[in-house]
Amino acid sequence: MISGNLSRTYVKIGDYAAAKKLAETALVITTDANSRYLLSGNLNTLGWVAVGTGQFDLARDHLNKAIVLARELDSTESMIWNLMLFAWLEGQAGSIIKAYKWLGLIQTLESYSNRLDIRHLFDQIVEEIRGDLTKDEVEALMYSGAESRLDDEVEKIIEESGKRIEGR
Repeated sequence: MISGNLSRTYVKIGDYAAAKKLAETALVITTDANSRYLLSGNLNTLGWVAVGTGQFDLARDHLNKAIVLARELDSTESMIWNLMLFAWLEGQAGSIIKAYKWLGLIQTLESYSNRLDIRHLFDQIVEEIRGDLTKDEVEALMYSGAESRLDDEVEKIIEESGKRIEGR
């Protein structure tokens, strides 16, 4: 658990190499211990590292596994973290529209307003993926996602990841 938490600290300050090393160590430990909750968090961290270093396919693989575990554990907070990282991934290597809709959904959830670390990463992602969109366009896209349900969006991601795996 300490390795996993420390790896998240490193990723937050942008030291992706240190974060990856610790998260990989933590992944082995949590896999051996069969701790699904910690395994989900370590996969999420490895996905975060992969998005941050432009390894989008690897990020998608880690985040797909993490979000499946988060849903199985019924962990709203873990699903939010995963959805936020999926939004970052989509904003860089997919659909900017889907990314902002997911961010709009996240913004409506109680965990968003109660967690400074979630809001900090959220703000960073919103600005980083913005591209040429105006502030009004970003707000409109986010507003369009506000009516979505977290469980529905997570299910869509899981279904899509299954289709990708079958298509390989």
